[in-house]
Amino acid sequence: KFLKYNPEYNEERVIGVKEGTLRQTAIRLIKTGRSSAFLSKLPHKYLEEDHIHAMLISGNKRFPYCLRHINNFLPYVDNLQTAEYLTPYVFKKHTGEIYEQILLWLSSDNIYTVIFAINTVILCYSSSEELPLWFDAILSVESKDSLVRKKRAEFFRTALLICEEETLEFFEKSEIDKWTRNMAIQLAAFSKGTDEKTRERLVGYRV
Repeated sequence: KFLKYNPEYNEERVIGVKEGTLRQTAIRLIKTGRSSAFLSKLPHKYLEEDHIHAMLISGNKRFPYCLRHINNFLPYVDNLQTAEYLTPYVFKKHTGEIYEQILLWLSSDNIYTVIFAINTVILCYSSSEELPLWFDAILSVESKDSLVRKKRAEFFRTALLICEEETLEFFEKSEIDKWTRNMAIQLAAFSKGTDEKTRERLVGYRV
């Protein structure tokens, strides 16, 4: 399926192993004490090894260890799926420490590092008080890449669902582009769990 949606990707890097098997492999590496050795071997030959790498980092509960290995790994992330597997939940306990690092990731020339950074903001700053603090930083991400533009819209979709009033106020006061605004509203309006009344209200804010 990966090559079906990524036809330009190097097919020699893809084995075709299912996600469940990859997660079992990651667990086995942890139980046998071989995860650190695996993480130290970069770059990997196969895409599936990159996915296992992301899973191992994401499951680690030590903040300095996790951050170090993420920074080592990000230069080698070359596709959206691997970037999406990177979900370091330990960062949620270290939002103050990770703030400046996220800003650095957002300024990266690597689109998948930027995507990971936006995902990390959504993961770690998901309250109605915290999300608005990131509006300007996310809006300032400039890229013509469709994946980055969609991920930026997904951030504002999340913001609409969590803090609708603050997000709409930001839309009116900022120089947010029409595409991002309308895509964010579209995604929020038709998100799973959005009731009909909310959907109709959100759709009405499109320009």
